Amino acid sequence: MLSVIRCKLSRLFSTPIIYSKRYWKRLISRNVNKMMICRDLEKIGIVAGDTIFMHSSLSRIGHVSGGANTVIEAIKEVISPSGNLIVPTYFMPSGTIYAASRQAATYCFDPSVHGTILGAIPSAFLKHGGIKRSLHPTHSVSAYGPDDDFIVDRHHLAGSACGIDTPWGRLVELEGKILGIGVSIAPVTFYHYLEDVEGDNFPEDLWLDPVHFKCKHRSGRIITVPVKPYRPSVNARRLEKSNRDDLRSFLQEDFLTNGILKEGSIGEADAWQMNSKELYEHLKTLMSYGITIYTSKEKLASYIGHRV
Repeated sequence: MLSVIRCKLSRLFSTPIIYSKRYWKRLISRNVNKMMICRDLEKIGIVAGDTIFMHSSLSRIGHVSGGANTVIEAIKEVISPSGNLIVPTYFMPSGTIYAASRQAATYCFDPSVHGTILGAIPSAFLKHGGIKRSLHPTHSVSAYGPDDDFIVDRHHLAGSACGIDTPWGRLVELEGKILGIGVSIAPVTFYHYLEDVEGDNFPEDLWLDPVHFKCKHRSGRIITVPVKPYRPSVNARRLEKSNRDDLRSFLQEDFLTNGILKEGSIGEADAWQMNSKELYEHLKTLMSYGITIYTSKEKLASYIGHRV
């Protein structure tokens, strides 16, 4: 019996312990607190009165004391008392509009029931008191601040996911800023504001026929909201796709050169901000040259070649 115990102990202490990447990252990360986040936000140009639309990755910031709530409270403190914080809180079955459209017959979005697929900070924001959430089956957005009703109240009536009368349209009207924390400039929904506003004047044939999704209004009524799925062939060459380093690099350099993109850091995360109105006007200028977030590799290379 004693020999069996000795054998087991020998195996236990001779076997190397394997820790996860998350464990090692947390071990070497510095603690990030609310005061540090506030300081970093101010350095990147976030000030009192700003309306902020935030895209984020909590894990990139480092070990944040208090987690996602600390990030949210820091932003609220910096932009108070007259600023607004807008956070994407999408609940999108199967991850894309095209995939969700196949479930439209059985799916009914209920903002009081459905959470979000977008990570820790949006999930924590949904639990914050005093927020307002827009009624939209694929692009539901939540807002906090004195203009929260104005930002979200007509989303389901707007006729598009991201155009006029949507939270992105309201962002432009309020001359708000887009803030990225631990994310690149690629997965930014605001780019779709341009195509939704331009409609048939946009230089790409983007959409399939609209699909009518059901949503549960706070009154209890079931309403329908039309959403246009993207053509898979066009969607495949979009800015955030893994094979589009060329387009991401071009746009990042272009935005920096034109003074639209301001870069910095929040904790250990790379961070950036852009003024929504300035970005919209610049995207229109690029569109006049045939450059959008869907421009093919060949067309982009040709544009760069002629510009040089």
